[in-house]
Amino acid sequence: LDMSCNNLQNSGVKLLSVLLQTLFVSCSSIFRLGGCKLSENSCEALSSIFSYQFSSLREVDLSNNSLHDSGVTFLSVAMENPNCKLETLSGCNLSERSCKSLSTVLSSQSSNLRELDLSNNNLHDSGVKLIFGGVTRPHCTLETLRLCGCKLSENSCEALCSVFSHHPSSLRVLDLSKNNLHDSGVTFLPNGMKNPNCKLEILRSDQAIFCFLSVHKIIQLKLIRKLLHFMIKIAKSCTSSLYYENILNQVLFVFVFIFLQNTWLLCDCKLSENSCEALSAILSYQFSSLRELDLSDNKLQDTGVKLLSIGVKSPHCKLETLR
Repeated sequence: LDMSCNNLQNSGVKLLSVLLQTLFVSCSSIFRLGGCKLSENSCEALSSIFSYQFSSLREVDLSNNSLHDSGVTFLSVAMENPNCKLETLSGCNLSERSCKSLSTVLSSQSSNLRELDLSNNNLHDSGVKLIFGGVTRPHCTLETLRLCGCKLSENSCEALCSVFSHHPSSLRVLDLSKNNLHDSGVTFLPNGMKNPNCKLEILRSDQAIFCFLSVHKIIQLKLIRKLLHFMIKIAKSCTSSLYYENILNQVLFVFVFIFLQNTWLLCDCKLSENSCEALSAILSYQFSSLRELDLSDNKLQDTGVKLLSIGVKSPHCKLETLR
């Protein structure tokens, strides 16, 4: 049931909640109310829908509504109910004050929450540290956490290391894009990801382009030395803007700490032919398990593709799909 971007307002949602409970909410497993001009006054009615005993809802989207912290306090009670499947609260004008309630939900033994999107809320470092505290609790079942554009800084990254290394951790996907983590913050991340307890598979960040990483296979020292050589070579030859040069260095930073996986998505990452020699070395690496590589919307030029072809021709290359 998708009612997104309609002017339902609070009164409409209250009527809808009565209707859905009458129908045992069996009419839909997906309920989208994004951008419906709801406020915190809707949350009490919504709470009754989400925690309803006979609910068949599996996905709920409340993004881009002004629910505020007071509204989330109502919702958090429902979210602790095992019948609740609320997932998306992006763009709901939340602040760090909401995070204590959400942390309680994540650590609740009765919660079945698998995915939570808190993107585009002003949670800041103080709020996200509370969220991370809930994620590390033994009863937390969260697998996907999206924190895109939550005004985080490098101060959040040290707390992240404890999340990555926590045992047992169910977290598989973490989105930190559009936050000011800076290089100083990103350098904390590989330390946590190298921990054998870390099960993270996808980490998105603007400051370092981690794309579909596996945390169990670290490239051996010989290849790291080769990549460092390429980093120096690129730094010497780069004549573009400081921003673009910074992007290139971030890509190579990832390669130094890279973890081999079947799929890399590097589309539209502002790469040029200068990145292709390093990519070619990875394609020809003896223990590479790379099957799919997406380099779409990058200005690799003919010279870059020729370098890639050297790696593709290697007997060690297992690549099946190149975009």
